[in-house]
Amino acid sequence: MKRLTIMILVCLLVAAGAQAQTTKQEITVSTTQEFIEALGSDRTVIIKDGCTLNLSDELDNEQLFHRMGYLWRNDYYSERDVAADTKVSCDRFDGRQLDLVGVNNLTIRGAGKNCHIVVNPRYANVINLYRCRNIRLERLTMGHTEEGYCEGGVIYAENSQNITVANCDLYGCGTYGLEAWTCKKIAMESTVIHDCSYGIMQLLGVEDATFTDCDFVRCREFDLVGVRSDSKNILFKRCRFAQNKGQLFSLGGPIRVESCEIHHPEAYDLGDVNSSNFGYADQNTTFYRDDNPIQERAIGPAYKVKPQQGPSLKDQIADIRAHYAKVKETQKYKREAELPLDETVVTSNYMAAGAGPVKEVTTYYYNGDFDEEVGSDVFKVYFIVRKVNFGSTDIYEEFLFDEKGDMVFFFEKSGANEIRYYWSDNALIKQDLKGDSDYLTGEMVSMRMAAALVGAFDMLMNREF
Repeated sequence: MKRLTIMILVCLLVAAGAQAQTTKQEITVSTTQEFIEALGSDRTVIIKDGCTLNLSDELDNEQLFHRMGYLWRNDYYSERDVAADTKVSCDRFDGRQLDLVGVNNLTIRGAGKNCHIVVNPRYANVINLYRCRNIRLERLTMGHTEEGYCEGGVIYAENSQNITVANCDLYGCGTYGLEAWTCKKIAMESTVIHDCSYGIMQLLGVEDATFTDCDFVRCREFDLVGVRSDSKNILFKRCRFAQNKGQLFSLGGPIRVESCEIHHPEAYDLGDVNSSNFGYADQNTTFYRDDNPIQERAIGPAYKVKPQQGPSLKDQIADIRAHYAKVKETQKYKREAELPLDETVVTSNYMAAGAGPVKEVTTYYYNGDFDEEVGSDVFKVYFIVRKVNFGSTDIYEEFLFDEKGDMVFFFEKSGANEIRYYWSDNALIKQDLKGDSDYLTGEMVSMRMAAALVGAFDMLMNREF
């Protein structure tokens, strides 16, 4: 009996010790320095409601990082060479980012609906996890203060597992809301990813990732959901996609889409979601080929992303066509009335390798207003016609601009082949193709052509040299 009692006491003590070892320390913070200092293994960091923590305020403080025993890196480094439970301030070209290496059992939670974590550098990710385990991000709004043009996403995870993102708002202009490399067991719940500048997420070598009750809104402009071939067990459940620009699913590995609501403009491909090899969408998933906003629902920290109640796709196209018709009507009226058209014609004759003699005629139509600061008229292009001839090939192009100077319409005809692109806010909303696209200009090239032509016009007419 005595031996049994001793054994029971030993078991109770072991269990108590194990419980003590797994108990998390709770730390409440309200400043960026407090937040960075609090990060580490086996703890819960709570951000007070109403706080905005700009990590860039402290990441540039080299003395602070050395004093606190953190690592300071001025170039790329291998996280394999860094000890566990380490914080690193890493240079990212236009600023610094915070890397967490080998951190386990960490929860970062917002105490209310208005807890923000932001960074300034466009090349930096907001949250970076390397070799981390059991990380939970909850009730947080995270993003960049400036547009992310290259590498700066919101959450980046590599060689990590058991990552949970719950009731968060991940926004652009970061490149992706989530980028994960060689990770296992990712769960995203009741979270919004919106307005990111490259896409929604990239999953590369990811196993067992589930996205439940999430909304993915207004992201652009490349492959929106990228899944590499070495990823598996990827599930989207009761998620909604709306007003995104680009191919929706670019899949090298299989995914499942269950009970989702997918709105995607006709101008962009759905991708591989209906492919028998990669994507499976169940019968409860609905597809709408439109650009309509979705209604707010109770997800995210407070779901501050309000539906953009702008004009429908049909109305936008109608407005562009009406603008085009008005331009043509005005030109016709001025010609018939023998009024000046405010046009400049540039003719170029040159030899092109493999094509021989080329004749190019570009006609600029513009308006002019007197600028008091400049002391002269400033001219602004609203329509360009470009004609190119080489050999037996004739190419005809039109570029139409709105009042802001953004291109809203491009037309090209080459033989029997025609293409029409329609834009709104510099994003393609519709394309109409007749014939073979191999003989026509792509959308991105047409945008670059328009920028080059306008730049040449400004150099010529507005003396920008």
